[in-house]
This record gives sequence, C-alpha cells and structure tokens, in this order.
Amino acid sequence: LLERLLPADDGTGTIDLEDQKFDEQCLRLLNRRQAWQFHMLPMNRTEDHLNIATSAGDLVRAVNFSAKKLDEPIYFQMAERKQLKETLSTLVAHF
Repeated sequence: LLERLLPADDGTGTIDLEDQKFDEQCLRLLNRRQAWQFHMLPMNRTEDHLNIATSAGDLVRAVNFSAKKLDEPIYFQMAERKQLKETLSTLVAHF
C-alpha cells in the first residue's frame, strides 16, 4: 500500500501545491471530514500509484488512515502545513 515518500524537487523537502495538478476523481476519494481530519489531499494518479499531499506533522496519521481505507499504492508528498490547509479550503467544494 505505502510505496514510498517522494522527495521534493526544490531541496526543501516540501512540494509547492500551486505547481501540482489535481484530478477531480482523486479529490473525491476522501470526504471533507477525512481530508481535514487527516490533512490529506489526494492530487492525481500515475499508472501505478496515487499521489497524496500531507504535511510532515500529519504523515503518521495519514499513513495509518490510508493503510486502512485506501486499497492502492500511495506516494505521499510533503507540503507545508499552512499551504496544505489553504489548498484544502480552496478545493473543499470538490469533496
């Protein structure tokens, strides 16, 4: 289920969510409560995994939740918590 953590390209260890592509189908994998409770933002899929943004402080909870509820390989990408919350607020209408 948990494949690996993807390193950020910018050297800070985090991704910039403004540079990411979001797939509506992926956004609907979680409901609003789950997304906010576990600070998880499903972004997009590749052929073999689902990309989910979370923050370093929320990673353990996100991994535990994902292991129980999502039945596919997941790559977690670290985002700054403030930006993650802002992006969740913006995209919450999709959940």
